[in-house]
Amino acid sequence: MDNQVALAFFEQKLWQDFSKHPHIEYQSAEQLLFMVSETDTARYFFRESLLRNTDTIQPKLLLQKLFFQGREVSGGSVDAISLSGETNLPNHNVFVSKRNDVTFFINTNGF
Repeated sequence: MDNQVALAFFEQKLWQDFSKHPHIEYQSAEQLLFMVSETDTARYFFRESLLRNTDTIQPKLLLQKLFFQGREVSGGSVDAISLSGETNLPNHNVFVSKRNDVTFFINTNGF
């Protein structure tokens, strides 16, 4: 499978995970993007290689920026992410975001 096809599959899966999981958090010490829903958990590790749970993702993507409610963050709750494929696919970036619904704010802040 060539890099562009692998990247397209990865981007599609990342969009699905962002849509499916209402709680997304980045833990900078572990370089871990952690996603939780009532029925599923997904983990993305941004280390020497990019891992989703136990699957290695090719081509290698670099984490550029994390966002929460339109502001760049370095950790904690995340609702958007920017990745770069610069090492394998020059000029190819991935940006994925989600909309936080009212249940997210109720679960986070209470009534």
